Amino acid sequence: MIVNSVRTLYPVFCLVILTSLNAPSARAQVNYVLHEIPLVNPLQNDAVNHNGMNHVGMVVGSHYPGGIKTGFVYDHFGLIGDIRTTHSITEWMDVPSPWAASSCVGINDVGEIVGLLESANGQRVGFLLDLDVFSLPRLPTLRILPSPPVASSSFGRRINNNGLVLIESQAPVYSQYLLDSRNPTAQLVQIIAQDGVLPISSVRYQDINDLGQLSGAGNAKGYWLTPPVALVNVPGANYARLNNSGQLGLNLFAVRDSRGRIIKPDTAARWSTNGLQPLSDFESTVRDINDSGDVCGYNIGKGNPAIYQEGFGWLYLDNVVKGSIDDLTLWFHANTNISLWYISNRNATGFGNLFATAIRTTTTGKGKSAVTTTVIKHYFVEPTLTTP
Repeated sequence: MIVNSVRTLYPVFCLVILTSLNAPSARAQVNYVLHEIPLVNPLQNDAVNHNGMNHVGMVVGSHYPGGIKTGFVYDHFGLIGDIRTTHSITEWMDVPSPWAASSCVGINDVGEIVGLLESANGQRVGFLLDLDVFSLPRLPTLRILPSPPVASSSFGRRINNNGLVLIESQAPVYSQYLLDSRNPTAQLVQIIAQDGVLPISSVRYQDINDLGQLSGAGNAKGYWLTPPVALVNVPGANYARLNNSGQLGLNLFAVRDSRGRIIKPDTAARWSTNGLQPLSDFESTVRDINDSGDVCGYNIGKGNPAIYQEGFGWLYLDNVVKGSIDDLTLWFHANTNISLWYISNRNATGFGNLFATAIRTTTTGKGKSAVTTTVIKHYFVEPTLTTP
């Protein structure tokens, strides 16, 4: 498969964000500052979805302005408008009939978004929205992604910086495909390989990197695949996330003795062609991995969402989220259900930006009069350095 080169040069601004990999000096300490992402959030059973984050400060998902599921883009650094602004994709596209709803599922570092349009009966079709981030004037364009043969429902899951799209079909049978979106004559290429015993169709691929490598999980294994046939699997692991260095972030299953007692808990790990590297000996998980191999997840052994970085070990969010003691910070620390979902490449501080959520559930009244309210807040969490 031919993979096009990444779009021409990024602006200097993005180069600073993406390529500054220097660790902070030993005298400096990292703190993280919270920025709440403005969304239209239903208070009851919050249905806002967050589906991806790129390395230049953009988060995508879906929210519900006017009660209609609509894809959104949060732009922290102001690449497509004002800084720290959430945009519904209806600013750049009209949802064509018969589709009523939309969701942004994946975004690359040059502002290309893949996602889905959904009809009232639940049928889906994929789209690619190019925000044309690094052009002046910007001319956003929309295209409908081709549907796999006989598929009644499909969508765009991920897109890498070379425009290679991972397309997923869920009906009538599960299957996944690749599409070179920058080649106008390209056709869908189905992902087919063998695990020696089980068909790879039972694996759910979730990530595609700039090398065209895929990662996913299934059959109680984490997978790393270079199309069309080269396959590596890590037994006893799941939830494989992939970076542009070819490393996987994995969750290793617990080890039990003959009586079923846990002798080693679920643990976070990294895998590359150099082998498997466990990141703790206590219970921990990986949610995302950046190109330097830093991971974010949940360190259950210490009871805190955390990031892992070489030279620093596990850094716990409660310890590094500082900033002013305002309502936002107090609200964040008061919640017990806090999750870290994404980590970007390191910036000039030597650390990556984070995306986190915090959930607060409150009940008022008693008995039949009791009312339970759930509020979910979404945060872009930005590193800063302080000198003791």
